[in-house]
Amino acid sequence: METILAYAYSFLLAAIVLKAFFSKNRAELFSPIVFFAVYYAYYILVPYFTSKEDLYGGRYNGTSLLLFAAIVNIMAMLIGYNCYKPNKGINSNNLYTLRNGKYLGVCLLFIGSLSYFVYNGFNINVVAVQTEFYDATEHRLGHSEQYITMLISLLPAAACLFYAIKANRLYFILTIVVATIIGVMGGSRYRLFMFYILLVTFYHLYPKPRKINYKVWIPAAVFFVFAMGVIEKTRNYGSGLDLERMTELFSDNSRSTKASETELVYYFSAKVMDAYQNEMIIPGEVFGTALCLPIPRAIYKSKPDGQYLRDANIKTLGTDAYGAAYLNIVEWYLALGWIGVFLNGLFLGMLSKYFWNNFMCNSDSIGAALYLSMYNGICYILVSRGYLAQEYVMFVYYVPMIYWISKLLVSFRCKFLNVKG
Repeated sequence: METILAYAYSFLLAAIVLKAFFSKNRAELFSPIVFFAVYYAYYILVPYFTSKEDLYGGRYNGTSLLLFAAIVNIMAMLIGYNCYKPNKGINSNNLYTLRNGKYLGVCLLFIGSLSYFVYNGFNINVVAVQTEFYDATEHRLGHSEQYITMLISLLPAAACLFYAIKANRLYFILTIVVATIIGVMGGSRYRLFMFYILLVTFYHLYPKPRKINYKVWIPAAVFFVFAMGVIEKTRNYGSGLDLERMTELFSDNSRSTKASETELVYYFSAKVMDAYQNEMIIPGEVFGTALCLPIPRAIYKSKPDGQYLRDANIKTLGTDAYGAAYLNIVEWYLALGWIGVFLNGLFLGMLSKYFWNNFMCNSDSIGAALYLSMYNGICYILVSRGYLAQEYVMFVYYVPMIYWISKLLVSFRCKFLNVKG
């Protein structure tokens, strides 16, 4: 049964990608639904077909449950994506123009870079831990400085704007260098991944959809995956890469050292589903934690702190001393059971169609291409991080926050600097 489910899921994801690949619309390969298919294949199918042993052991398995949940989720996503018909696009598509692009890019670069250092001077070795909104070890949520450091999400938007207006390439390169340094020093692989994924998306969508040069991008993708693997194994949060661990990476034969993040997430996700298949976490714990997250702890000292994550770890593995993130669909399974798995897919399908439709109706707009690119980047979090509070905060900072800050900057320029457009 497990094998049948795996091949059925493979067929569904392959159909999504192949449909886009053979489409006459070059932009189709950069639709959100394709990104979801690729991300899910990476986190579920790759470890299923390549991993040869259960990394955690124990009495829980849950592989069949996870595969079935994945099928239900992607089917619901396709229903939402194909049935939802947005009436209009985003009314801020014209916020970004060739006239104000450089101004906005410089401001976003400055704010995003400054936010990284604001609470720690300019000691780059210290800031990295604080770039993570959720500390899985100490369950520290809602610290005021974290709301500031999250503004590093402005950096990819700045890079896209510099590319769009074809300004001095120095600005574009500088933004890439700053974002890469922050990601490497902070050990934040997912931010690096999102940054480059959305840049590649924007490059292929603006000023018009481009044909993918596979001779260039396939080797680049292989190198990038290799680099992400090195960072995963050698990152030392707050002080960059550990050279000693980098040496050990190629000499240590232990399975625990060689295990990839995808394998850890895959097996842990399956085990959590198996452990909770006859019970659910109270939905209020999941949704309450997410809704209360923006409230400073100084105001609401007893607000939920994500304790259910630790409880799931203990119930599944018998300890919270080690573990991994679980997939998004698992969080919704814990909160609402199979209904949650379906509703999650339905909602993400509709949300994806909204951003895709906005781009298709405004394909010559910098803003439409930017929003779609930012969303394609955040889709990675919406798949790989089963922590609803983190997901919605990341979404706010990577999409609406870009608009709000840009709108304020343009208003300031028009009102106080007396510059139109």
